[in-house]
Amino acid sequence: MRRWPLPRTLRGKGVLAMAAALVYALGAALYVTSLRGGLQADVATLDRLHWYERMLAKAEVAVAGASVEVQEAILAPLPPDLAPTRATVLAVDGAQRAVEGLVEHNAAAERSLRAIGRARGAFEAQPLRSTASDLRDVLLRVQEEVAIERDRAALERQAVTEHYQARFGEVTRISYLLLLIGAAAFGALVVTFFTRMTRDIARLQAWASEIVRSERQPPLAVDRDDELGQLTRALNTMAADLDARARQLELEQQRHAHQEKMATLGALAASVAHEVNNPLMAIAGVAQDLAASDGGLSAGDAEQRAHRLLGEVHRLATVTRQISHVATPRADNLTWLDVNGLLRPMLQFLRYDKRFRGAEFVLALDPQLPAARALADPVELVLLRLLNEVSAAVVADHVGGRITLRTRHAETAAADAGAVALAVVVEIVAEGMPPRAAAVEHAVEVCGSIVGSLGGRLTLQRDRHGLCSIVLRLPAEDAASLAQ
Repeated sequence: MRRWPLPRTLRGKGVLAMAAALVYALGAALYVTSLRGGLQADVATLDRLHWYERMLAKAEVAVAGASVEVQEAILAPLPPDLAPTRATVLAVDGAQRAVEGLVEHNAAAERSLRAIGRARGAFEAQPLRSTASDLRDVLLRVQEEVAIERDRAALERQAVTEHYQARFGEVTRISYLLLLIGAAAFGALVVTFFTRMTRDIARLQAWASEIVRSERQPPLAVDRDDELGQLTRALNTMAADLDARARQLELEQQRHAHQEKMATLGALAASVAHEVNNPLMAIAGVAQDLAASDGGLSAGDAEQRAHRLLGEVHRLATVTRQISHVATPRADNLTWLDVNGLLRPMLQFLRYDKRFRGAEFVLALDPQLPAARALADPVELVLLRLLNEVSAAVVADHVGGRITLRTRHAETAAADAGAVALAVVVEIVAEGMPPRAAAVEHAVEVCGSIVGSLGGRLTLQRDRHGLCSIVLRLPAEDAASLAQ
């Protein structure tokens, strides 16, 4: 069986729905018109009966007038062989014409008309009281028949009127019923169509929001062929392209981060190797001197060399402790973090890096700094990256500058009304950094998202003199617990 192709566009569906509504309206109008054909027949019948009743009334009046004229002729003191008067003749003529007008609608009127004609002919042939009495009796009988016919016509008209009223009420009810059925069907179709469209649009909106939030979702099922279906397919294609692009960017970021990490580790390893190599070379030199002395050293020289050996060993122990502190695994949950203790070895390692020999590092730590509530590894990663980027920007033009690392605590408004909370503030003030350092701004943007997930905040500020400072805020102990 051949199926007619349905329109696939929203405009086509709207045109189809409008055409269906018009076809329904036209069919309903034709049906109501066919029902109204019976009403028009009743109206024609009523018009005919009304005209017939008027004819009967006129005939009844004419026949009654003729009978009165004949009765007066009978009662008049005239000779019995006197011819009929003009008034009597005119009255009988009028009665005959009136009855003749009824023949078209009532065949029985023909018999009454012939009876009047015979009685009139007898009266005119023999103008006697007896023939006049016969004419009067015929006229009275015809008058009675006309009155009966008029009553019958009135009853028929009443019946037709009642039938017309009942038919009119039926047509009216059917018209309203068809109107309600059409409105309900079209309304249900429109509500269903727009409900489905609204649901699909809401689904597309939610899915687009998930795409914006970079949440990877399976492609949406496409169950329609109109513009919304095309939009869904386009969004599926766009989501697949964005997902592939996001994966590619993620791989690029991982590779870039690995390269940066390896470069940092290489520079750190070179710096640490330099710091470790110097004490080892000193120890080796002292050992060579001791080996070459053949036991001829005095007590003072031996004590001097021993103190030198102890100093170099202490220097090696300090470096290894710093390495051990940085490399020690941190807890994966929120803990109380000593920010000052985290910054000291970190800054010492930066001083070891040959790349940053042109930068001067200054520590200004708050001895009363409270503990911060954060994860140690992300905070250490953020501070290390920021210090690396700021140091690289300061020494980029081989001019150098001062980098001040300052800590302090500040009071902030808490979530509870009237409560006060403390925040640990770390400021990195860079003197000599260019006004626009893209690498530093990008690092602040990336690290800001990490700090935000810990409940902190990271901002890049510049004063009117162009001095750049990076401010890190981390949640700390509240004022009440600190006072206790």
